[in-house]
Amino acid sequence: MFRKLYLAVTTVLFISTLIPRTEQPKVIGSTVKAAVGEDVILPCHLDPPFNVTNLTVEWKFTGNLVHLYRSREDDLTDQHLNFKNRTSLFKDEMVKGNISLKLTNVTENDAGNYTCNVPKLESQVKRDIVTLTVVKGEERVDPNQQVEVEEGVESVQLPFRTTGDLPQDVRVEWTNNDNRMVHVYENGSDRPEEQDQVYRDRTEMKKDLLRTGDLSLTLKHPKVTDTGEYRCVVYNREGNYMRGKTVQLKVKDTENKTWIWVVVVVGVLAFIIGIIIGIIIGFIICHYKQNRRDANSRCRDRTQDQDQNNANDGGDPTSLRAQQNIPLRAMQSNDNMDNNGDNVNT
Repeated sequence: MFRKLYLAVTTVLFISTLIPRTEQPKVIGSTVKAAVGEDVILPCHLDPPFNVTNLTVEWKFTGNLVHLYRSREDDLTDQHLNFKNRTSLFKDEMVKGNISLKLTNVTENDAGNYTCNVPKLESQVKRDIVTLTVVKGEERVDPNQQVEVEEGVESVQLPFRTTGDLPQDVRVEWTNNDNRMVHVYENGSDRPEEQDQVYRDRTEMKKDLLRTGDLSLTLKHPKVTDTGEYRCVVYNREGNYMRGKTVQLKVKDTENKTWIWVVVVVGVLAFIIGIIIGIIIGFIICHYKQNRRDANSRCRDRTQDQDQNNANDGGDPTSLRAQQNIPLRAMQSNDNMDNNGDNVNT
């Protein structure tokens, strides 16, 4: 009897080993480090991969809600104010069990332990801890810093300084807002063959950038058409996002500025010329009036001189003119007398 029972148990155990077992997925988090002002991914995934698109995903920080996903969409009604407009999930990756959280514009207050939780997961391990360490970068900058430069300068730098000692197998991509590849660095060297032609031979990154964490990009001979948004993203060996930064570049048009100066200079010259012409016209008018006054004055002076000369020669000018008229009156009187005599004789 005992032997039959032993054989039965052994047979059951043997058969159970032949039946494939489905391993329960576990939530697995890890530690990550980021610099102030940059974006970071808080890594969390299910192992083995498990589709969580129909489940609830919950991220918390010191008891406060950081991000909530349920009913196939985000539910941020009760999200803590410190995380407003700063969090997102990778919806396309959730089918593979990726429930990592992207946190933008990291601050020193973000440092600490985050809880990644899938409450409805049929597993003994439904949550895990992700620790975020925040350090000060070499230069504290805004996550969406704006850089302004005038067209025609030698070069401009798009700044991005993050934590140093990055893995040697990371991939660094600089792209513009049209998703054109501006610069690629991978496996310790630049990849110019992946660059867009517009940026060929115009970009440069610093040496030993992975050790120093200085991922700034130098753009040579910036043009007005280069204006726009530039984004630097660091990917790990598996192609997962590690960190990133956005820089707004504005290249000012010097031609417009030149035209403005031309208009200003022309306007000033026109004003000065107008004043000069007005002065000349005024001078001519004044000179003309002065000549008229001088001519009138000379005429009066001549008249006075003539009268004075006449007075010196014959006394009163009026008597002189009267004396000059005497012969004429005498002749007229004689003519009258002759006429009267003729009348009498007749």
